[in-house]
Amino acid sequence: MAQFIEVTEEESSYSLVVLLNALNETEEEKQKKSADAEDEEDTELEDAKASKLGKLVSGGKYEQLLTEGFFVNTDKLLTAGDELIDSGFSLAFSVYTKVEESARPALVVAFTKLLTNTTHESPLLLLNLLTVLFNMLPTTQRYTVFMAILQSCLTLKRPDLLQGQFEYLSVWGKDWELSGEQLAELYYTASQIVSEDNNKCQACQVEFLQHMEAHKGRKEERVGKVAAAVCLAAINQFRLDAPAFDCNRLASMACVQDLAEGPHKGLLQLMQIFALKRVGDYLDFYKTNADYLKQLGLDHEENMCKLRTTTICSLGLEQEMLSFDLLKEALYLKDTDEVEGAIIDAVVSGRFEAKIDQDKELVMVLRSTKRAFGDKDWALLADKLELWKENVGKVLANLHNIQMPGQEED
Repeated sequence: MAQFIEVTEEESSYSLVVLLNALNETEEEKQKKSADAEDEEDTELEDAKASKLGKLVSGGKYEQLLTEGFFVNTDKLLTAGDELIDSGFSLAFSVYTKVEESARPALVVAFTKLLTNTTHESPLLLLNLLTVLFNMLPTTQRYTVFMAILQSCLTLKRPDLLQGQFEYLSVWGKDWELSGEQLAELYYTASQIVSEDNNKCQACQVEFLQHMEAHKGRKEERVGKVAAAVCLAAINQFRLDAPAFDCNRLASMACVQDLAEGPHKGLLQLMQIFALKRVGDYLDFYKTNADYLKQLGLDHEENMCKLRTTTICSLGLEQEMLSFDLLKEALYLKDTDEVEGAIIDAVVSGRFEAKIDQDKELVMVLRSTKRAFGDKDWALLADKLELWKENVGKVLANLHNIQMPGQEED
């Protein structure tokens, strides 16, 4: 059988016909062609032009060439060896570019279906061809193929093949003009692929939940599972300096609030405690949910340590001086050593700065960071910046009007 790799753009359609005709040759025809090998290439091309499929090419009926010639022979092509598979699909892609725009989406779906056959003995070859198809499409038509690439990598358990791609999802979502439903599916599939990377997985899951808020499938079981997983991860990996796991932001999401109606309502309550409440609120919750926390794999002492830090930050915003007695009561601690340990933990978190006066048993707050930053906080910050701008303007104006000694007026 002839090789069909090096072809010009003009010959690509007829070259595909030659390949398809060769796939359907009988053994007798193959033997006869082998005997006349010297003139094989010219004969094949002439036969191709005279054949039914060749007439489709001469008549400019490229869509029919693909639907009546290529796709009906793909079972044979996919068992013909990697080299011919590569050549066949490459030629078919070339013919695809000549098809009218209105007919292309259906052909893309057909190509994608063939190339996601992960039971094939060369699935990576098919995945590579799928990538070629993806790259040759205009941006607004890439979503279907990219989702197929994601599914193939997921099935093959090869997330490494998508290394560095997920950082572009938000940009691609805009370029591809995706709907909320499509974005949700994109991020859901992506979260499954990067499941071994906690940060990337949680970021994709949060995006999925955001895009499901206005979706008709918001009450689906998988949405509840993802919401519960996001909450649990946020609590497990809770740090004041980790915006990806902002408990307050997550707790306010509609899909997370839906947990209140199911078996994970306790997880939502715990999220709300981590978001804005204090140690005492957590202890009240713990009294009736200790077994539930064990089932979730959450450590009570770790939770207490995290909540003590957040409680200290909240107190630090309310008062410039915190007494040890106040901290003992608010943090449920027994002695001054435990108070000092809690203060050190808060300082190490990076969101609290203070000086400890051991003699007076006082903590002087130098800086404390809010646990949540909402719209009102942004508005307040804007007002403060505007006031600062005005004050700086006044200072500069005064400096400009000051007459230095020995300087004469103009």
